[in-house]
Amino acid sequence: PLKRIDLLVKALATIDDIEIEWIHVGDDYGTGRFPELKKLAADKLDNKPNIRYQFAGRVTREELFDMYVERKINLFINLSTTEGTPVSMMEAISFGVPVIGTRVGGVPEIIKDGFNGLLLSPDITAQDVANKIREWHRLSNEQKNQLSTNARKWWDENYNADKNSAALIQYILTV
Repeated sequence: PLKRIDLLVKALATIDDIEIEWIHVGDDYGTGRFPELKKLAADKLDNKPNIRYQFAGRVTREELFDMYVERKINLFINLSTTEGTPVSMMEAISFGVPVIGTRVGGVPEIIKDGFNGLLLSPDITAQDVANKIREWHRLSNEQKNQLSTNARKWWDENYNADKNSAALIQYILTV
């Protein structure tokens, strides 16, 4: 429930003017909510010619990374009500994928609004989410490319494990 996938479905249902392919990665992790979510998606999205969607379920890390490369994912959306420091967002930006996320937990540490993604307030409606998707869509190709470049650069400067590990080792050796 805290991921608010139902809210994303309802937001997508209000969009008629953008071609969207949504791939949901992950499952309900034992909550038993997936049948309900899949039914909601079918009810709200199946008759929309501009929306294609897929529930990919759980995938391996390698499968996910292949998906980022092969499918050329343009945008990652996370509408959680609460987060720590979401690894999924760090993974997305490592592939230069801008993020739309809620301003909760560690999300604002990863996503800088207008720089490498777009932030939403924690208390949002489906219309708020749809408007944010439209905002991203209205950006010029140059602006979208800049968000993507900034996402990758932000990851490399702040979350790249190879660099961080080397820096930590160097620091420990000097203490």
